[in-house]
Amino acid sequence: MTDAIFHPGLQQQLSAHRRFLRLLTLSIFLVMAGAMVFAMTMALQGGTLGDLLLLVLIGGIVLMMVLSLGGLSWFLDRWMMRRLTDANRLVQEHRPLAARLTPTDDNTRPGTLMAVQLLDQSMISGSGHVLLKPSMGWGRPPPQDLTVQLYCQDLQPGSRLVALHDNKALLGKSVDRQQYLRQQQWMVMALAAVVLLVTITIFLKMLSS
Repeated sequence: MTDAIFHPGLQQQLSAHRRFLRLLTLSIFLVMAGAMVFAMTMALQGGTLGDLLLLVLIGGIVLMMVLSLGGLSWFLDRWMMRRLTDANRLVQEHRPLAARLTPTDDNTRPGTLMAVQLLDQSMISGSGHVLLKPSMGWGRPPPQDLTVQLYCQDLQPGSRLVALHDNKALLGKSVDRQQYLRQQQWMVMALAAVVLLVTITIFLKMLSS
């Protein structure tokens, strides 16, 4: 898919995604090449059968790491391109709605929870909440009200959307605020339980030793 097919508001994220992939690929190559050079230097200095076997072992580990990291890079590329393609389809298939986004006090790491108020309330339900995910090329939305062009099918919880502000795109979805906050509370409680369980296990092992 060429850049011309994407909406101009999404091309910045596409460019940032490609720069990230190039940097990731270069980092993987440099780290793996450095590991192989180090292993070959050690093997050639020793010259014993054990050193050669160690070189083969390290080479196998490096190969497995390259395949694993390459697979991860491929997955990230597919996931991001699918996300941008879906967002571009929303922009192409739906009319923009003028809306005001207001930050709430319930923001967490998964994204920024914002109240949305449609300025033209004659089209669809005029209010709700949206969760905007951090985007490449922008990051989190500014901590103030935003007037945006909103592209979405509706504001029902779970519906994906694109918000354009100053020709920059923010991707997210409509959410039910209370349900979202309950999910975040359960996640925090589950994480705290795991940390507590690990701490207790380590403490019991220390006592038994």
